Amino acid sequence: ESGYAITAFATFLIVHSLYKAALFLVVGNIDKATGTRDAAALGSLRAAMPITAAAAAVAALSMAGFPPLLGFIGKELKYAGALGVASEPTLVAGAMLAANALMFAIAGVVAFKPFWRPGEGMPKQPSEVTWPMLAGPVLLAALGAVFGIYPDLLERALVGPTVLAVTGGDVAPKELKLWAGFNLPLLMSVATFALGFLLYVGRAQFRAFLDILFKPLPSLDAAWDAMLRGFVMLANWQTRVIQTGRLTEYLSVTFACVAIGLLGTYAYIGAPSLEPDLSTLEWKHVALAALLLSGALLTAIAPTRFSAIAGLGVVGIGAALIFIVFSAPDVAITQLLVETLVVVLVAVVMLRLPRLERERFHKTRAVLALSVGAAYAALMTLALSQPLDLRITEYFERTSVPEAFGRNIVNVILVDFRALDTFGEIAVVVIAALSAYALLRIAKKREAE
Repeated sequence: ESGYAITAFATFLIVHSLYKAALFLVVGNIDKATGTRDAAALGSLRAAMPITAAAAAVAALSMAGFPPLLGFIGKELKYAGALGVASEPTLVAGAMLAANALMFAIAGVVAFKPFWRPGEGMPKQPSEVTWPMLAGPVLLAALGAVFGIYPDLLERALVGPTVLAVTGGDVAPKELKLWAGFNLPLLMSVATFALGFLLYVGRAQFRAFLDILFKPLPSLDAAWDAMLRGFVMLANWQTRVIQTGRLTEYLSVTFACVAIGLLGTYAYIGAPSLEPDLSTLEWKHVALAALLLSGALLTAIAPTRFSAIAGLGVVGIGAALIFIVFSAPDVAITQLLVETLVVVLVAVVMLRLPRLERERFHKTRAVLALSVGAAYAALMTLALSQPLDLRITEYFERTSVPEAFGRNIVNVILVDFRALDTFGEIAVVVIAALSAYALLRIAKKREAE
């Protein structure tokens, strides 16, 4: 039945998390205390590490499915779900019984043998670990016991909501019971304990049998090692090709991916219609376009860094003028201030940078720049040709005064509605400035030496 299956899934996910995390931490404590985690060498640790031994025992008993621990409830639910499979209940339940028996045997190897049976000798004399290392396994093991005795706590808080979320409310979660009466899942639990005990006692013979059974099969170790070596060779080749250490090549690859993605999309869905309305075009629009194009051209052919920065400044001022023409003076003032500040700061930084030889005109980069520009121009045209959704605009207009107490919508958006975003942008700029300052100081120190 699906109700039992989904409930068993949700319950066993928690069961597995509790005992597995606890046993992992127990193994870490044992390694810390003895200097080894070899199960054959470990033994008789219960006297030296009693608290770790108790936590390991509770977690392992939950893993083995003993009552009254949560692992027992999870195992019962798994058997009920397996027996409810319409097609092959015997096969599914049998496979689950074998898996649980193996988990029983593994629990004995992990938690019983190191603490209660003699070992071959450990690198150092063991002693109990400190409380910070004990807190994790003790708490996790205790939760497995508490939820087993009081399963309704877990059912209300986690298992029931999980089942309803997974099934969309179509399947009702089954009740978590420590005792569900004498039934077939209980008999299968008893069979699990018996088979698991036999596997634990005869684990050496069982391992020898597996060696004989799988010995004729070819070993995959060599193939696995060859595959790993191939991965390393591929990674080395890829690093040599991609990680060249040149920023211009990194930018070229990035912009090439952008251009291919956009232009490829246009080729697949059809290029956007570029039919601008020239009836509203005025001389000031033409002047602004000429200013922007001249700034971009100056940046592309500039013989020095300073002239390139000046060209970028012209582009930024042109963008500010566009805001002024289209009645956005606040944004224009912000753009002008930022543009001026950036040009000044970059110019000051460049005084500290080493002189670079001017590179010759690069046709590939020119084609790439034109492709990216054309792709973004087409993207903007396509976006502006669609009807604008003004719901966000109307929201800011409606709430800027009563909620943010400001009539300047742009400032309100930056400072109030997206304050964390603005703070993050400022933090990025500050971190970049501090990093640049540190690099320049290091370079100056090396020159002095």
